[in-house]
Amino acid sequence: MIKKVITIAKGKWNQKNIKERISLFTIMNFAIIFLSFAFSMWTVKYSLTDLNQILLVNQKSNSVVNAIESEITYFDRYIKHPSEENRTELNRVCKITEDKIAQIPLNKNINDYRYAKTWAIKNSYKVYQEKREEVLELKIENKSYINKLYQVYDMQDYIASYGRTLLELTIDDGMEIYQQKVRMIRFIPFFVSVFGIALVMVMWKLSSSMKKEIVEPIQELEFASKRITRNDYSFPDLKEDRADELRELIHAFNKMKHATNEHITTLDKLHKQELERVELQRRLELTKLELLKNQIKPHFLFNTLNVIGGMAKLEDAPTTDAMIQALSTLFRYNLTVREAEVVVENELYVIKQYMYLQQMRFGKRVCYKIINDVEGNKYKMPAFTLQPIIENSIKHGIGKKEQGGRILIRVFYRQGYLYITITDSGLGITKEKLEAMNKEMENDKDEFIGIGLGSVYKRIKWMYEGKGELKISSKEGVGTSIRIRIPQDVKVKKITDSK
Repeated sequence: MIKKVITIAKGKWNQKNIKERISLFTIMNFAIIFLSFAFSMWTVKYSLTDLNQILLVNQKSNSVVNAIESEITYFDRYIKHPSEENRTELNRVCKITEDKIAQIPLNKNINDYRYAKTWAIKNSYKVYQEKREEVLELKIENKSYINKLYQVYDMQDYIASYGRTLLELTIDDGMEIYQQKVRMIRFIPFFVSVFGIALVMVMWKLSSSMKKEIVEPIQELEFASKRITRNDYSFPDLKEDRADELRELIHAFNKMKHATNEHITTLDKLHKQELERVELQRRLELTKLELLKNQIKPHFLFNTLNVIGGMAKLEDAPTTDAMIQALSTLFRYNLTVREAEVVVENELYVIKQYMYLQQMRFGKRVCYKIINDVEGNKYKMPAFTLQPIIENSIKHGIGKKEQGGRILIRVFYRQGYLYITITDSGLGITKEKLEAMNKEMENDKDEFIGIGLGSVYKRIKWMYEGKGELKISSKEGVGTSIRIRIPQDVKVKKITDSK
């Protein structure tokens, strides 16, 4: 009978598609988890909840006894040493005793004798409270003081006795309940073991079935896919002896393997042809570039400028000669400097020549000042750093103001870093554009900051591996300031280092 049921179940299982199998497997897993949780909760409730209730009732009864004894002590202290402080303490303790007695459970679930004692304590304490307050209000000289005081003492003894009796009854009741529970608790480990083994067996059976029917075929597909990624198409086709969605997937995979193999063979041929075409194109472009380079030689520019300078001297044109010399200096610096870093002195000298040409162009509209607080040949900085920045200051800041402006260049050294600030009194930058420029520098873009300034920022950041810094601050209508920080104790990263 059991074998027949199992055979029918297997047949129905094999008829289901993968989605239905996974859904059924998930539902059964949740059912098993729910049963485990429910059984655990029942075990905890059965073994701990009632025991916790017993301990809680015992604790309440014990706290009542302690509160009554504490009240008797403070009452006696106040009677012997009446003072405001002792009276305050007595009132506090009395309030605690009243609260503790009010918390004692009084219901029909307890036995009659315990119920009677609980009722007696609650009612007798109310009578005792009245007598106690009456004595506390009397003066010692009153004739009835002593009699009433001893009545209170007697009532305290009775209430204390009731409390201890109630505590003993509560403990006895709890022990009786506990003994009943213990007899069942001893069988809980056996029940838990049997239930756990049954759940594990069911989970193992379901997992084995899912592994065989779904996981193993998918692993075979994965292994075959990895062989294809290694350009290995020599393995035989995967078996298609199934009746679910995986059969269609395996069939499609086998077809894809053959089609991809043919496609890659064709692509290899086309790729070789394309490589040959690109190589020919690259050689052609190199040839064109060499031809373009040879059209203008640096020596030709220098010789031409020297000839013009010589003619300016012969024609007694000192200003023209000075301008030509300044321009020659800029050409020579740009074409002959190959080092990544130059000394500060060289960079500042070139800037002076550049500013001379700009002053000849703009006249008194452009003024500048250099404050150099370092030895010019001791500290180094990236080559071609200042000229693009100052060009931006003139082009976008000072040059657009009718009255012109001023550029201040300051160089100083602080704690291992060379600092260079370039400040102009130009138009300044709007807050929105300044935020966009700073964001672009963080993302290594140069749409807003320009190619020149962007190149300076990237070189400083790259050469000093993040320790170099370029910051822009500006206020619209006031001017712009750029601060450059160059570390002096860092090995400069050269172009060959990155290859």
